[in-house]
Amino acid sequence: MSKNPPYPTYRHEHAPFVEERLRYLTHCAEKGYAQSTLDKMSAELCIVARQLRWRGDGPVTFEQVDAAVARYDAKRERRIGRRLRPLVALSMQRVTRRWLKFLGRLPGPAPLSTASRNILDDFLAWMDRERGFSPRTIDQRRRDAERFLKWHEARGRSPGDVAIQDIDEYLAERGTHGWNRISVGNQAHALRAFFQHVARRGWCSALLPDAIRGPKVYFHESLPTGPTWEEVQRIVASMDTNRPRDIRDRAAVLLMATYGLRVSEVAHLRLEDVDWERDLIHVQRPKQRRSQTYPLTSVVGNAIAKYLELIRPRCGRQEVFLTLFAPLRPLTQAAFHQNISKHVLALGLSLRRRGPHALRHACATHLVEQGFSLKEIGDHLGHRSAVSTRVYAKVDLPSLRKVAEFELGGVAWN
Repeated sequence: MSKNPPYPTYRHEHAPFVEERLRYLTHCAEKGYAQSTLDKMSAELCIVARQLRWRGDGPVTFEQVDAAVARYDAKRERRIGRRLRPLVALSMQRVTRRWLKFLGRLPGPAPLSTASRNILDDFLAWMDRERGFSPRTIDQRRRDAERFLKWHEARGRSPGDVAIQDIDEYLAERGTHGWNRISVGNQAHALRAFFQHVARRGWCSALLPDAIRGPKVYFHESLPTGPTWEEVQRIVASMDTNRPRDIRDRAAVLLMATYGLRVSEVAHLRLEDVDWERDLIHVQRPKQRRSQTYPLTSVVGNAIAKYLELIRPRCGRQEVFLTLFAPLRPLTQAAFHQNISKHVLALGLSLRRRGPHALRHACATHLVEQGFSLKEIGDHLGHRSAVSTRVYAKVDLPSLRKVAEFELGGVAWN
């Protein structure tokens, strides 16, 4: 427990559910949460507890939590004329949900029915044992199929009742929820693969998989989008501070920009993957199921060493990039995306994509501009096929201009 617990105060003791809140805050203190974090959580829980219309028995819904925050927001606006900032309201919602989940009062999403779960498990086992797909691909296909099955069951339907009209409606609904054509197309592709397996087992019509159609997406229809190399240098320079978060994020950004690593490859980088004696770094390529070795440049090596020596918490975790505060855990891919996006926005860069994958595109584009062949670029990025690298031929504008200016044997064009 924290030496100076924030909770035994008049405000804390006279707010509802004091015992339940004390139990949760004590749990967080024992897990090593920082004092400042406990202070903030205690204040937010006191606020929401006063607005939460809950008697202390039975479950609480997500809607009730959101409504409690909204009621406090409305009262605050009437009292001082200002509403909560969106991030503050979101923080209050998250802390309250975690507290209620700790108490076992916030129900999770409805589980799949036994029939749907058995079908999904059979599909996952087939991908692993018979097709040998990578764990990442299997997990992605699982989430895609599970998302559809939950949507279908929420409408009171069983997995044996799936018709093409259901899948069309589902894909159309995804489009109205902000998914772009490529995302909807990927979802259609995943559902087609799932129902092809289901049809092979005889659990649905053999005609269903071929009837699944997503939006038309042309192969390599768009240019890779990412910052220019000058913009990448500005992003890296903006992180060259003494702030712990910047020191950690700078090392991660340099890995993505220098080696074109995927965010998953950076997230799973382990301490033993950095060979300090021979100045090498070993990257586990999940798609190829092999390790690829790069020379450790001085800039990248110094950035990682600074983070490890000054910032990274001492713990038994072997992943390189961890959260800065308890509970200590590997940094998620979503956290990498959020952190990098913040730096891009702070610089005022107007980029269509500002996450980790944009840095991979920037690395490839920079290599094209430096005159490397597509084979060399593909090897550097860890592509399994030259087809994946071919899109970068479209960004070689100087070469394209030479082709456009080429005169075919003095033929005059009218």
